[in-house]
Amino acid sequence: MSGMKSIFFLAIFSYFFSAISGECFLDNVSVPERNMLARQDFSFYRDYLEKYFPKALVMQDMFLQMAPEQIEQSLEDLVTLFAKEPWFYFVNKPEGFKLGHYWEFIVDQLSIINSFLNKARINPLENKVFLLKDSFFLSSEEKLLMSISKPLLDYFKEQSNVYGAQKNMHDDFVQADEQAMFMALFDISSQDKTCGEDSGDEDTDEQQKDYEMRQDHVIFRFYALCFDYLIKLFNEGIMFKDTIMANKYQAELNYVMGKLRGSSFESDYQEALKTCRELYQLLELHLGVDKDEEEFINMLFGDDQEASEEAKALMRESRSLFG
Repeated sequence: MSGMKSIFFLAIFSYFFSAISGECFLDNVSVPERNMLARQDFSFYRDYLEKYFPKALVMQDMFLQMAPEQIEQSLEDLVTLFAKEPWFYFVNKPEGFKLGHYWEFIVDQLSIINSFLNKARINPLENKVFLLKDSFFLSSEEKLLMSISKPLLDYFKEQSNVYGAQKNMHDDFVQADEQAMFMALFDISSQDKTCGEDSGDEDTDEQQKDYEMRQDHVIFRFYALCFDYLIKLFNEGIMFKDTIMANKYQAELNYVMGKLRGSSFESDYQEALKTCRELYQLLELHLGVDKDEEEFINMLFGDDQEASEEAKALMRESRSLFG
């Protein structure tokens, strides 16, 4: 990996690449051709990730200058960076870097990007992305644009269907060296038996996971990346016997699981989520919260998870004081 990054990442806006405009020309070409056109001379890794210390809020502003095909390519570069060399997101050299110290920050960065992806829409007139505004303050022009635009995530879903069809047509011709194009996402790194941990590290298992990973569009790999880091923090909550932390990340895992529906990740990650629930229930039993108490607390506080966990903690404390 060459080149040193500059902390003055905002300077990128002065020379950032222009996105491809829509017009009638792009309406007359197929999806693969549009992707190829949008990616010519475009490299999010080369022009941003390699040169600057990335920030999700900066990326969000940059995405607003891009065509959806370029955002797709940018996500490819970002997911590959976190899968191969996550240290390079923070420092110039891997020596002394401890990934576990950055799990929470990585989840925060991915959360900001997720928020953008869920709000962004595509302007079909310019083939560019814009953010949804408060509908109460839209001008007549903006209302018209809203009516003809579509969510960015819908575009990615359409692309995932095209991608899957193309993969099925070409699977018989895939070469062994191409199968290593993307590394598998990180496994759970803990010496204790926690949710999602694998018992073996055989090369064949890694190659199979690598191959399966490429069956899905980048939007699924992005959310699989989110899941992998969230589950690390969930495991941390279990190991520290912190029900508030574990419950928080279990809720976020449920949300991300919804984003993985229809992907090849769904089955394995559903099993991991089931194990998370079982571990959380075991932790509550270990700390002295029985089912009747839990149902009573949930009835009192409803969806307020933080208040529910605090109430359970007070109940455990009172039990230890008064027997």
